[in-house]
Amino acid sequence: PSSEPADVEAGQEEEGEGEAEAPADPAEDLQIAWENLETARNILSRLVATFRGGEGEGSETKSGKSCGDEKADDEASAPAVNGGAPYTPDERSSLLLDLAQVHTRLGDLQRSNSAMLPCVADYAAALELRTEVLGEYDRRVADSHFSLAAACAEAPRRTDEDDGRVERFVRGLGGGDGDDGGDGGGKAGGEGNEEGRLTDEDRAELRARSSEHYLACGRSFAGIMAKMCGLDAGDFVTSPPPSAPAAAAVTSAPGPSPASSALSDLRSRLSSLTPPPSSAGEFGDLAEMLDEIQEALDTADEDVRGLDAVAEMKAREIERHER
Repeated sequence: PSSEPADVEAGQEEEGEGEAEAPADPAEDLQIAWENLETARNILSRLVATFRGGEGEGSETKSGKSCGDEKADDEASAPAVNGGAPYTPDERSSLLLDLAQVHTRLGDLQRSNSAMLPCVADYAAALELRTEVLGEYDRRVADSHFSLAAACAEAPRRTDEDDGRVERFVRGLGGGDGDDGGDGGGKAGGEGNEEGRLTDEDRAELRARSSEHYLACGRSFAGIMAKMCGLDAGDFVTSPPPSAPAAAAVTSAPGPSPASSALSDLRSRLSSLTPPPSSAGEFGDLAEMLDEIQEALDTADEDVRGLDAVAEMKAREIERHER
């Protein structure tokens, strides 16, 4: 008789374990993650707004999110307080970097869900905040440039592949409800509408921004490497190359883009630097990253030339049929 309760308890435990092993819903997990990040973003934006006069809200409005956050502007009119005391410069920097990190994670989440335009907006907000605090020559700033460059490069293709997931805004402007059965806003990778589809001009602008940020990422890494060798980062990165006139003549003809040529020159000048032994490993890692960025830029150049060739062929075909 004494074994019966034990058997019942064992059965209940097995039943409970069976219920616990039910597979999780990935869409629900993504939604929960997005809601948690949005909550963190709202809180940090309100805190940042207390010492930036509402500027903390500016970075988020570029992504077209959180229509209720305008109320933070009114709250931001009160003096900056932190337990009754003004925020110190270090505390302000910490809050700005925390907000940048949340924007980065939101961008990662949007990117994994093929919501590329909000992803670009979040990465841009993170870049702006990190640059404000850290300056140009920091690995976190370089990371934001690289993420933004990759997202801008992917956006034209991925928005074309996901017809039902084109976002509700273009060029950073929010508005409009989805026509594809979406429930408006407030969801990770919300549905877009027909008016939000990318135009040829939008695609060209995104590709240009991609090259711009790949080069900026390379310059950021180059500045860090120059500092390792005891040089001034800004002077090294901005100094004109010895062969500048020849380079200008070459780039006027079909070939590498100005961004690709500029990065190639930076890499060439970096190859003549010798870091101290204590920094040799990190210097080599950054040099490898620059190699990858150069490859990404060169690949982008090839893609653009291919698209230009296709567009030219289409134009000739249309002209031939109109005759």
